[in-house]
Amino acid sequence: MKPIWIVDDDQSIRFVLEKALLREDMPTRSFTSPREVLQALDAATDDNGPQVLVSDIRMPGGSGLDLLTQVKTRLPGLPVIIMTAFSDLDSAVSAFQSGAFEYLAKPFDLSKAVELIRRAVEESQREQGVHIEMDPQHEILGQAPAMQEVPEQPVLEFGAYGVALHYATFRQTIPEVLVESDVQFGSLERDL
Repeated sequence: MKPIWIVDDDQSIRFVLEKALLREDMPTRSFTSPREVLQALDAATDDNGPQVLVSDIRMPGGSGLDLLTQVKTRLPGLPVIIMTAFSDLDSAVSAFQSGAFEYLAKPFDLSKAVELIRRAVEESQREQGVHIEMDPQHEILGQAPAMQEVPEQPVLEFGAYGVALHYATFRQTIPEVLVESDVQFGSLERDL
């Protein structure tokens, strides 16, 4: 996995994110200004460029929103998370209009920030066509030969952290508690 690039003029924010991400086996590279990031992008290769960019919105010598625009011009598929202590609606709207993956208000819950970065990494890997190993709970449930022939289909899931797209068989998408009448009468959502 390529490093998570962190851009913030506040050394304590960089330090906390670096340590939390390293505990999760996510390599990092930190910068204090947008200018440093752009210089590093110029020198970056496919192997050492960013997997995800996490940037403060307001820094001396440059804006995170300007950096977002410049990075998206060079790397349109790169997930960029914008952080700010000045959580106002205009900044959030500007960030999303410029292509931000997500907006993170400071002070943030560290575990939620790490989870957000993990989701951005997964999105980046999907963009790059990297195969992500599925854990055993997502394997085909049935062992009968007929079930082994059921093709995997894309499944869209809605959850507490947003929307996820993954591949599963039809059998995996139906909860065990679901009975035929639930499908017929439209009460599927209640059981999920």
